Amino acid sequence: MPDASAPDDRSSPAPEAAATREAAAREMFAWVASHALRGVTHSIAGSLALLGNQEPGETLSPRQRSLVQSGSAATARLLQLSDDLQTLTHAAGGTLQPRREPLALTTLLREAIAQASATASNQPTREITPRVLPGASLALGDAGLARRALAALIENALRFSPPQTAVTVEARKRGPHAIIRVHDTGATLVSADVERLFAPLTVGARPRSHFGVGLGLGLGLAVARACAEAQQGRVWLERATDEGATFALELPLVSAADMGADDATPSR
Repeated sequence: MPDASAPDDRSSPAPEAAATREAAAREMFAWVASHALRGVTHSIAGSLALLGNQEPGETLSPRQRSLVQSGSAATARLLQLSDDLQTLTHAAGGTLQPRREPLALTTLLREAIAQASATASNQPTREITPRVLPGASLALGDAGLARRALAALIENALRFSPPQTAVTVEARKRGPHAIIRVHDTGATLVSADVERLFAPLTVGARPRSHFGVGLGLGLGLAVARACAEAQQGRVWLERATDEGATFALELPLVSAADMGADDATPSR
């Protein structure tokens, strides 16, 4: 006779199978939510664009134009949020498929600064000058993922630093890697658990900004790390003092073997 005390395997699925189904469900939910958010946001963005492009003889008041610009900036942030949700979902499921190509670091820094400035357009405008030191001209990775990782670090710096202070972005060579540092002079970190900073939905690791800039959703640093690790890179908090914080992004430098043919060109 069967042992009545023995567990029924048919009613107790293997932990691995349950975990796989749970991961698939999370990925499907994030995919549906992301695409729904993107569709609605594109509709709002189109309406705002029509409002902003007036017919001859039609004008918007300064306040109306300011509201249209604020709405356009908000839709840009929502579209970025949609992309970030998909990135985190694919990273968790191991389905990110990065390219490996030479990246011109001067171009990478410039484009990441532009992306971060666009999504932070509700903040006071600041000039951020990229600096690439000799020996760190070409990295190896995926242009889109590298740009998003760096832009997320810059957005974090802009969010937590006063409008009149500098945010510096500098790339230098360290061994076989390029290290890109983003330094701000903002609020002191509250959390003593450094790794917690990189967990999704972590907010409040620094005091609520008193610079007129609200907190985000706590996805930026998680996205930065996911994008870096997908292309054999790293992101970490290098330094945090009363004078601000420095986050670092590491990417492999291009070697002669990586370049292959002499006419290989970096991604732009």
